[in-house]
Amino acid sequence: MFNWMADLLRVKDTFNKGVPAFTFEDWLKARLAANAPWDKLVMEMLTADGRLCDNGAAGFLLFDAEMPLDGVSNLLTTFLGTNMACAQCHDHPLAEWKQRDFYQLAAFFGATDQKDESMLAQIRRTVGKDDSLPKAVVKRIGDVNAYRLEDTAAQKLTFPKDYKYKDAKPGSPVSPVLITWDKADAGLPIYQVGAKTPAQLRDGFAAWLTSPQNPRFATNIANRLWKKNLGLAVLEPVNDVDDLTQAFSPELLAHLTTVMKSARFDLREFQRVIYNSRTYQAVANPTPDLAKGPYLFSGPIVRRFTAEQAWDSLVVASVGASVDNVLLRRGDDMKLMALPKGPITAVAVHRVYDTIKEAGLLKGGNGGKKTAGGSMAGLASGYDGEKPQTRNGLLLARASELPQPSPENHFLRVFGQGDRLLADSATSDGSVPQVLQMMNGAVGRTVSDAKATAVAAAAGLSSREAQVDSLYLSFLSRHPRPDESAKAVKAMAAGLTPADLAWVLANTREFLFLP
Repeated sequence: MFNWMADLLRVKDTFNKGVPAFTFEDWLKARLAANAPWDKLVMEMLTADGRLCDNGAAGFLLFDAEMPLDGVSNLLTTFLGTNMACAQCHDHPLAEWKQRDFYQLAAFFGATDQKDESMLAQIRRTVGKDDSLPKAVVKRIGDVNAYRLEDTAAQKLTFPKDYKYKDAKPGSPVSPVLITWDKADAGLPIYQVGAKTPAQLRDGFAAWLTSPQNPRFATNIANRLWKKNLGLAVLEPVNDVDDLTQAFSPELLAHLTTVMKSARFDLREFQRVIYNSRTYQAVANPTPDLAKGPYLFSGPIVRRFTAEQAWDSLVVASVGASVDNVLLRRGDDMKLMALPKGPITAVAVHRVYDTIKEAGLLKGGNGGKKTAGGSMAGLASGYDGEKPQTRNGLLLARASELPQPSPENHFLRVFGQGDRLLADSATSDGSVPQVLQMMNGAVGRTVSDAKATAVAAAAGLSSREAQVDSLYLSFLSRHPRPDESAKAVKAMAAGLTPADLAWVLANTREFLFLP
């Protein structure tokens, strides 16, 4: 669930210019483990206050601290399935959204200061020319403490100076107004949001957005989870659900919305309902040709594993269930860089420096015990619980316990893990590099290693038939058919080893595709 939501929420190890965001990752993992309802989860992210190094929930909004208007556009897409990106610069050419609509909505965040631009300068002035504090470390401490959410006493957003429409003057103040999809929406109780107190604008917006009465909030997450589990949303694309009549089945979408509200936004319960439906349990269908008409969901569609599903499956086959005891938690290290609240003093900066130095966070730049995102180097000693095994240069931990996202040449990225710059950036498209990774890359060698759990378990059995059966169960979750068993046993009699058969099964379509 973390992997899916990390793609949705654009979870990255580092924000602008390498500022770590580990507290956001740790917070999200903890809330998912506690099965926090979706409305509560979103409410916590949108109303978070304080520094990122103290409050991980602030991470979602602070991702776009350098470009807050882009942040508003992203949150609308993420939580409402409303694509207003074009309206940020001009009236939307293909929808009814006006530029005025976008700015009035963005005004709910116009009193929120997301980054203290003066923090680094304050620290530098305080420590002066103290040569015992490396400039790079001073900058890191300043950057980490600068990212924070703070509501001010004034709503500062104005219409752009090049605003060209007659409904507002360029450069004039913007009054916060919520968007509607239907004329009747404005009559709903949740639209009675007070907009006169700037410091409470964000709270009012969050209450409106996460309410069961919101015309799109429950529908958006229900539509997204349907796609997660059946391969195709009821209304595509998932980032544009403004017109519900365009759904393959408006009735199904309305029913799923009702189920989501009845479950009180419990995503685990909502998916339990999906998994117990005849539709989900039906025989999988080929990818439909939507040009011939809507897909009416006679069953899920056949689809390839996500990058994370493929990686996790191969890791479990390699090291077994103990991989679940390998947990990457780096938020505590980030918290060590928090300066005391109040005036910045040289003594306070020195204490933070001494603390992070003692914790080993300064060795090798971003290396040491635990690193910033993007690199596997130095991660092995940064885990709670058990330490991950390393084979063929691969750190064998679940995808959720590796850098977010992984480096571009890693198996996960090659197989389509998103870059997290935009929501829903992951892909399951096939490619030649994917085939090469599986056939003769480090992953292929790791799966067929004699030490791999699945291989060792099969090799320890007395008969070739039992070895074949064990490997089929490990990789395909089924027993081999009689003809498959006979062919494999014959090949093993001719010299094929359990490790070879593991490699073969890992390279089959059946292994990589959800039936």
